[in-house]
Amino acid sequence: LDAATGVWSRAGPALVVNDDSVASFGFSVSADRAGLHAVVGAPADGDAQHGAVWVFKREARGRAWSVAQKIVPPGLWGGAAFGTSVALSGSGRVL
Repeated sequence: LDAATGVWSRAGPALVVNDDSVASFGFSVSADRAGLHAVVGAPADGDAQHGAVWVFKREARGRAWSVAQKIVPPGLWGGAAFGTSVALSGSGRVL
């Protein structure tokens, strides 16, 4: 959302990962209040569809996003669907 105009528009490149095996990427999405961090869930990721969550970050004055981390907790069972729901605090410090 462009705060100056109040209009939704694409402000930069789309969030993507360079991994052909990513299934359901974008199923859930959340961002912090400042627009510097975003998390994207992919609950069908992986051979056993255990799921994953990607954390993206953006420089304060930049438009480009980069992958900060891919989260896949150890010990997930097949079909666990981790990443079905994601939420990021307003400060971006709590996932």
